[in-house]
Amino acid sequence: MTVTRINPRLIKGGLQALAVLVFLYFLNVTYQADFYNPVPLAAELTVGILWLILCYTISRTFGIVTILALSFTASVLWGVFLESVPTSDFLNFHKSAVRVSLGDFDQLFGGKSPTTIGYYAIFHWLPGSTNITNYIASSVAWTGGAALTYKTLRNFTDDERKVRFVCAGLALCPTFMVFSPVVSSESVFFLLSAVCAWLISRHLTERGPFPYLYIFLGIATAALFLTRVNGLLGLIVCIFVIGAGWRWSLANAKEGAFPSASRSFRHALALCTIVFVSFLLVWFVHGYLSQLSGQGFKVSASRGGALYLLFGTNIEERGRFNFADRDLVGYTGRMNADINRRALEIAIERIEKDPVGIISLALTDKVAHLWGREYGLYLWAIGDRERTGELNWPDSLSVSPSVRFSVLIESIADENQPLNLKVAPLAMFSLDGVYRMTLVLFLLMLAREVHRPSKLLALGLIVFLLSAPHLLVEVQPRYHMAMTPFIVVGSMLLAYDLWDRRREWYDSVLRQKERWLGNRAK
Repeated sequence: MTVTRINPRLIKGGLQALAVLVFLYFLNVTYQADFYNPVPLAAELTVGILWLILCYTISRTFGIVTILALSFTASVLWGVFLESVPTSDFLNFHKSAVRVSLGDFDQLFGGKSPTTIGYYAIFHWLPGSTNITNYIASSVAWTGGAALTYKTLRNFTDDERKVRFVCAGLALCPTFMVFSPVVSSESVFFLLSAVCAWLISRHLTERGPFPYLYIFLGIATAALFLTRVNGLLGLIVCIFVIGAGWRWSLANAKEGAFPSASRSFRHALALCTIVFVSFLLVWFVHGYLSQLSGQGFKVSASRGGALYLLFGTNIEERGRFNFADRDLVGYTGRMNADINRRALEIAIERIEKDPVGIISLALTDKVAHLWGREYGLYLWAIGDRERTGELNWPDSLSVSPSVRFSVLIESIADENQPLNLKVAPLAMFSLDGVYRMTLVLFLLMLAREVHRPSKLLALGLIVFLLSAPHLLVEVQPRYHMAMTPFIVVGSMLLAYDLWDRRREWYDSVLRQKERWLGNRAK
């Protein structure tokens, strides 16, 4: 039995419609974040362009091993000099990881992200439980994800310079660098996403090993889901790609397409079944061990989904964590069935009472908060948000570069401030330019792909789907980090393509000029 063919026009039309939605979503992001303020725009784009030039120069000067070594070293040194102290969820991850490293495995099932706890526990078990261990573990995750991205892209192209440029942007991304000292699920999520991408790339290029590849893919997607709930998207994407029977060859590289292979429906179904069963086995083992440890059978990595929905539907608090909602349902740090039920009932009541207001909140304030200025990540990274008030930190989202520079100079000159507060404005001063540049390039990439859907469009769709849950649930400035790797990869691919075709475009401009002058002469 052969695979049922789907009308290509229907697929193309659906991809174009989704691309338009993605484009409009991110266009709203830039508007909500006051991106069109002309004063900081010029400075931010300048910083972004300089960063692209730096990545291009490094990728042409050094090999991938050297680039990854530079990234890892810089991340560890940033953590050492930053002196980050785990707080909030980061502190819970740290404590649980230390206890697991000492043999208390029940901690794997009491936290929000068992894979994050297990990952950091391995490092605490090897060199010892110190903050430096956290810096090393986190840097390994970010650098390892970049390395696997390199391996993934190399399966699709022979242009090593192009892949090095993309991975240099990923490995040296300031967002990851600044956030690297934090004991976070974001770093593990990125690493596991890269693992899934590498495995699915081996499927697309028929590089095996089989059927172990699909068992590993099921395990990796399950680990991704147990890291953050929206990691379920990894399973959905992998099942879709395998079920569609897509394959890749260098002959298709110019078209940038994944044509369907002539394989039977039963073969595709068998491969999808292996992935899904492997996923279910890991998920069930986690739930069963959670039950044995006294935590109850846990469907996902976190039992606080209804609580996040409660926060996310609070219009007065703009969809963020707040103590009023926490006290309303009696949450004191441990979830139970009654708290979960009350939170869900109140959240549904709010949605039914004012659906227009909820949608308006989701598409304005929550979007702006989720994709807000990058220095918000730094405030999380230093582990003490109150002390940043000593810097007279500007509250406005559209702080001019001159104000940022003056705050930076005053901070460095103040001998009474510790090192972590001396370098605090660096994040405010430099990160935004790089981040906005990648977002602009990503928008351009999506705009181009609307007319010519290909593999790059998949990046936009993944980002959109990863963003979708945050339209209803609680948002934090760091939650966009799960989407950032896809944005960076898409942006760097587009930037390289634009640079690689500069001669072609220049000749086109000359031809247009000659044609225009010829018409004028007539």
